[in-house]
Amino acid sequence: MITNIPDSIYKLKKLSTLFLSKNKLSSIPDNISELQSLNRLDVRCNQLRKIPTSIWSFENLLYLNLSSN
Repeated sequence: MITNIPDSIYKLKKLSTLFLSKNKLSSIPDNISELQSLNRLDVRCNQLRKIPTSIWSFENLLYLNLSSN
């Protein structure tokens, strides 16, 4: 189970899909906005209480699943 998104993931500038569902994430860091190539983000079934406003700055984001948090 993942409880935090590791900082090393933000070095993957060409990352387009990130599935982190069914973990124990309580937050998404603001620096998620560094992943500008991201077009699919699935963080369903975690323990998220809030999401950063920077998530809305993604120009290529086509799929976002925040359900069951």
